[in-house]
Amino acid sequence: MAALNERRHDYVEKVEEKLKKNPGLTPVHVYPRAKRGGYNAFPVIHKPEYHHGLDTQQQAIRQEGLSASSSPYSLLHRLPLFAQGFDMVKENREPLFGDCQCYQEGDFLNSEKIFKQLLFLPMLSDPVPDAAEKIQVMLQRPIDRVA
Repeated sequence: MAALNERRHDYVEKVEEKLKKNPGLTPVHVYPRAKRGGYNAFPVIHKPEYHHGLDTQQQAIRQEGLSASSSPYSLLHRLPLFAQGFDMVKENREPLFGDCQCYQEGDFLNSEKIFKQLLFLPMLSDPVPDAAEKIQVMLQRPIDRVA
């Protein structure tokens, strides 16, 4: 597992270095003394003023034969347990408590804003030697051709 994570780490580092040349996509910040963990996804932040929007960027990446998507996960405060106070285990789905102080849209504005800008690039475990360069070139191409 360590060797697999090391290959993924190297690939992510190379792609993120190449992203510095793309003003529309920014790597997710990792603090200097922190170690990146978890290589099941490769999120970057899409700046909405570039590339005609996130959906257009995703379509352009897919046209090049690479996977790209928005987050496959939901924000925790949107899950029924936290948004409605319902027990998701019991069959009757009754509220866990009477006076629910549940979370609403807008309670976490920064998280909601950045969530709309997340773009997940392909996570490659065994990329070809020039995979990072190919991804950089593809991300810099004009994408006006995508309707």
